[in-house]
Amino acid sequence: PKASNSKNFPKTEFFFGENKIDWNQPVVLVEGPFDVINTPNAIGLLGRTLSTTQQWILINNIKNKLILFLDGDSAGDQSTVDVYNKLSLFIDKLEICYLDGQDDPGSHGLEANAQTLTKLLKPYEWLKKKKIFI
Repeated sequence: PKASNSKNFPKTEFFFGENKIDWNQPVVLVEGPFDVINTPNAIGLLGRTLSTTQQWILINNIKNKLILFLDGDSAGDQSTVDVYNKLSLFIDKLEICYLDGQDDPGSHGLEANAQTLTKLLKPYEWLKKKKIFI
């Protein structure tokens, strides 16, 4: 089924690419496998929100900062707000990479995404730029 991997683990129990992450470096959280492949030191949600297990994986392993780099569409914006709300009390070094419209990390190459990741916003800056008020 779509919700399981080859070992029959539910996709909410891990992140795509988790086994290749350098937790001592900034970790980039993206949505899916193509986003992971095209983004340095990235892990994929394999969905739109964090499960409790995924939340604890991040809280227990992040040693640097966490960068949210989700799609620029309205669903990606909602996911960004949801993930931020779940993690902001636990991870103090959290920044967001701004994407707009239908933009998606998976549609850009590794070098382009690395360049985009140099322009990070604090969560309040991202919310203001997106005109999202919580």
